[in-house]
This record gives sequence, structure tokens and C-alpha cells, in this order.
Amino acid sequence: MVMVSMSRFWSNVNQWVKNIPTKALNTAYQSALAIKVIEDRHFGGKMISPEVEGGQSVYEYYKSVLDRELTKINFNLTQLRIGNFLDLSKTSSQTVAPEQPEAAADLETLEKLRFIETVIGKYRQKQEQENIELALPPKSIQPEQGSSINLPETLKQEPSGVLEDL
Repeated sequence: MVMVSMSRFWSNVNQWVKNIPTKALNTAYQSALAIKVIEDRHFGGKMISPEVEGGQSVYEYYKSVLDRELTKINFNLTQLRIGNFLDLSKTSSQTVAPEQPEAAADLETLEKLRFIETVIGKYRQKQEQENIELALPPKSIQPEQGSSINLPETLKQEPSGVLEDL
């Protein structure tokens, strides 16, 4: 009785692991579709940006939806990679020529991944550009030639005794 129960448990775990990539891909695909629908309906098919009719509040609403969907996509793509890594049913000893249903499933997977990438790729590029701008040192403000900076008197005084103590 215990052996049957353990066998059933491991069978369920194995089935769950096998289903992780499919479920994760489908969830990521649905999130990408949600972003695409917002872009098409409210942004003329372009990226979600502050140039939206309705002002800053409308943009912030759609930006929060975008951020949520992008987070879901990234999480599910990570699950997809982990699930594929853990899937022990696909071994290198399988035949090189895949069965027809497997080939169709692989084609569908690639099509979904391409669609997801077309949706999120432009936001990834925007995020990378923002990160580069944040990493750049701020532009220093140089006083104009002939002008002087008014410092408080305490900062103008030379420190007394600092070098003498050394």
C-alpha cells in the first residue's frame, strides 16, 4: 500500500515537472498578448509611453499594468528554462529525428517565444538605455569664467593645525 502511494506521488511530481515549461510558456504568452492589446488599443500599436491621450494618470495606470505583465513574463520564462532543465524525460539517447507531434509542439513553442520577444524586446532596450543613462556620471556644473562662488565663511577658512599635528 505504501509503495503504491509513493509510486503515485513520484508519478505526480514527474508529471508536474513535465508540465512546468508548457504552463509557463502559455502564461508568458498571455501576458505578452495583454501588453500587445494595450499597445494596439491605446497607443496606436506603439510602446506604452507618456504620450497618451488622457495625461499622466492614464499613462501611470498603463505603466503599472505593463510592469506587472513584464514581471510575469520574466518569471514564467525563468520557469520555462528551469522546467526544461529539470525535464529528465528528454535525454540525449532519443532519436535525432523527432516525431511529428513533437516537431509541431516545438514549432508552436518557437512561435510563442518569438512573439513574446517582439513585445518585450522594445521594453528591454528602453530599460537598458535608462540603465546606461543612470550609470553615466552627472554633468558637473562649472562656474562661468570670472564668476566666483560664494562659500560660507567657515568653508573659506583654512583648517588650522591639521597638518601641524601630523
